[in-house]
Amino acid sequence: MREEIRVPAGPFRAVVAIRSQEAFEAAADLVRDAEGKYTFFFTRPESLAGMEMSLENGAVDMRYLGLSSGFREDALPDGAPIKAIASALTEAAGEPLIEGSSPELSLSNGADSLRLELDPDTGFPLKISFASFEVEFQSFSADLAVPPS
Repeated sequence: MREEIRVPAGPFRAVVAIRSQEAFEAAADLVRDAEGKYTFFFTRPESLAGMEMSLENGAVDMRYLGLSSGFREDALPDGAPIKAIASALTEAAGEPLIEGSSPELSLSNGADSLRLELDPDTGFPLKISFASFEVEFQSFSADLAVPPS
């Protein structure tokens, strides 16, 4: 019998592409550490390349072009992609996939509902679809020592 597949609840590294309905596109390396801190290292577009944003325990830390700033997570607007992505992944963490079922979860993320598509063999996220944007996981590694491929 096959082992139960669950959405990863531990640390991971991923490369994500974020696309909004307004034709905005960004790419980032996303890391969730063992304590649940999410850090986005933006690589595209060029105007955001090098920006780092971290979310942990209701706080946001931002570093860009040698400047750094910190503020409360609730200062981010509702639906802000980094906040929505971290919230969706936290809510889905540890959820089991039922063998033979569709490899996706439908979740409510505040006022926004979303669909999380998962790899049926690993439980790794493939895509999160929100009302105004989507996130494609171009790679995923549950081992922080190994860069995502």
